[in-house]
Amino acid sequence: MMLPDGETVLAEERYFIIDADKREPDHSGWSRNEKDVIRGHHWWTLEELRSATETIFPRELIINILENKLTASSALIIS
Repeated sequence: MMLPDGETVLAEERYFIIDADKREPDHSGWSRNEKDVIRGHHWWTLEELRSATETIFPRELIINILENKLTASSALIIS
């Protein structure tokens, strides 16, 4: 993939689906780096994901998984 600065990198990524009982993430176990880097979170509806202008990667994979797997109409995106 190409980074915003033009650098090309090879990345191996893993994605997980986790069913949760509550809507707010628990930040208590986050590392200092996670607390510094992660700016916030937002629950997105499928329609918001489809029409968002923000960079969401991999957008189509997330949408396909949600359409096929989840019965709820929202996903947590951490940015």
